[in-house]
Amino acid sequence: MLGVGAEAFAQTRPTLSLLIEEGNEGWRQCGVTEKTFSNPAAAALRRQGIEVVENAMPFLYIQGTILRDDTGKNCIYELNVSVIHFKSPERIGRFLAKGNDTVMLCSQGDLGFVEAAGVARELAEKVGSQIRRCLAELSY
Repeated sequence: MLGVGAEAFAQTRPTLSLLIEEGNEGWRQCGVTEKTFSNPAAAALRRQGIEVVENAMPFLYIQGTILRDDTGKNCIYELNVSVIHFKSPERIGRFLAKGNDTVMLCSQGDLGFVEAAGVARELAEKVGSQIRRCLAELSY
């Protein structure tokens, strides 16, 4: 009986896909990879009761821009997390979009400055906290 309940729960859990924007040169310079974001993001979503799947709508979009400072010792970053949904256009008054509508359900962002040796760890922590704050804006 327990298995049936677990299966039913799995079928009703909300789902999101992960989409991580391709990194800039600063990622390489500061030792950041896609896994810096994907692993903690998936873990944060699971802790919030959300299943990570491929090609789902809506999706969690992670965008990180990273620059190494002139000394080479520090990295400056901008990190943004959003839950986004594309949908067929709806008429608003007499207007109708020619393409798909983009709906941003929630968004969180941070700017930071950290020693290069610790940037991957800090970004992994920040992505989890941004996901929690973003999801706190939603009912699901």
